Amino acid sequence: MFRLFLISLILVSSVFSQEWEICDKTIDYELTLQNVTISPDPPRVGRDVTIKLEGELIKIVDGGSVNILIKYDGTTIYNRESELCSDPDDFPCPHPQGKVKFHKSLQIPSFAPAGTYSGQISITDQDNDAPIICFKYDMPVVN
Repeated sequence: MFRLFLISLILVSSVFSQEWEICDKTIDYELTLQNVTISPDPPRVGRDVTIKLEGELIKIVDGGSVNILIKYDGTTIYNRESELCSDPDDFPCPHPQGKVKFHKSLQIPSFAPAGTYSGQISITDQDNDAPIICFKYDMPVVN
């Protein structure tokens, strides 16, 4: 489940130089992103894509959930919630407060159509579903 979150985060991160926005600018999120690197940009169907994230968590994360919404050409193709800490190799919990560095390479499936993807990724923590981070995005994936 967390792997799909990572794929979605890769898609979102690739639009940092394109079209994205924080879901609600009035919320103080628990994660502040300081640097995002994606390669290649834009992502390509059937190829590996690598993401590097650096940020800072303002508190310890002991658990939580990830909600992923992905649309292709305006049609929802995926909408699911999963546990944030389900794979300790990807995101071990408890995750300490402070600097966060993450590096992951994954392949975009060869059956994924090229075109514009949009959606939202929302991550909440264990404390009354407090928001860790939330993004809305629109981005191209090319052949």
